[in-house]
Amino acid sequence: MTNELEGISLKNRKPEPMPESAAISPELEASLNSDQPKKSKAKPIIIAAGIVAVLGIAGVATWAVINNSNNGSSTATVTSADGVEVKTVSGDNKITAGGIYTYTGTIDGRIIIDTTAEVTIILKDVTITDSEENAAIKSEQSNTVKVVLEGTNKIKSAGDGFNVTGNLEISGSGNITIESGDDAIHADSKLTISGGTYNLTAAEGLEATYITINDGTFTISASDDGINAAQKVDTMTPTIEINGGNITIKMGAGDTDAIYSNGNLYINGGTLDITAQSAFDYDGEAKLSSDAKVTVNGTQITSITSQMMGPGAQGGQMMTPDGQSGEMPEMTDEMKQEMQSRMQNGGQMRQRGQMAQ
Repeated sequence: MTNELEGISLKNRKPEPMPESAAISPELEASLNSDQPKKSKAKPIIIAAGIVAVLGIAGVATWAVINNSNNGSSTATVTSADGVEVKTVSGDNKITAGGIYTYTGTIDGRIIIDTTAEVTIILKDVTITDSEENAAIKSEQSNTVKVVLEGTNKIKSAGDGFNVTGNLEISGSGNITIESGDDAIHADSKLTISGGTYNLTAAEGLEATYITINDGTFTISASDDGINAAQKVDTMTPTIEINGGNITIKMGAGDTDAIYSNGNLYINGGTLDITAQSAFDYDGEAKLSSDAKVTVNGTQITSITSQMMGPGAQGGQMMTPDGQSGEMPEMTDEMKQEMQSRMQNGGQMRQRGQMAQ
């Protein structure tokens, strides 16, 4: 059982009484006020000076109002049923023990996960703003981080929204809006999404070595790659596996791909609506199931080819060496014959920048 408090500001306010649901027992209060050290199974909530903290006995819900802003203007509430161990470091909120953590309110800084144990973070109506080029939620060690979305959540970061060194699993019925300067959601190993609503604006929407989408509603606006499986770890082949969900991807102009895999691409189900000059790019194999519905630039497709420019793609502009835009030259008969031949033999076109043999 977890007691939850709404985020409240401590600035220019008198301390408010602790809610009865989180009250300290007389025995524990006497222990805290005693000058003599006593043995206890309680785990402390380690918070910077001036922040309200409560010690909880193992198995009893604990809570703290955490002001982790460098300018002291934002607060958040974190709760844990297992006894939480959290501290603020230079305006960031650091988790150093495994467990389940629920965040509500406002954080001006980052949530840093510094443990190899499994951590579950419940985001419930929380807003996180990270002005540095790092990540709003960052795992510094190789572990599994689980995120559950509840309510309405927002992340704005100059770097990544999420950045996990190990595996990242996201689920829930809530929604999240992420505006980031780099990746909206990044995991070095596996990224698995099984629910939630996502509104992502970033250079890259989703990035990991192995990406699995089982469910969820996605609106991705990206300037580099919408979904990208890149070789971040050597223990697995880069793969994108889409089994369900409703995915809308809108790409910016230029050398961009809506879905790009350094390895394989499998679309087994779900609905995809892609607007892009290049819808797909992959280095391994690609399979599109008849159970999936994929639309590229307004036209439904039934097969995938690498570096595929979908029907209606606005690809008629090129950049000249001096940076000025110009008209794309007409294809020669030789280029047309080569394209037809390659499409008949698996659809492999020349890689970017590769000259014809």
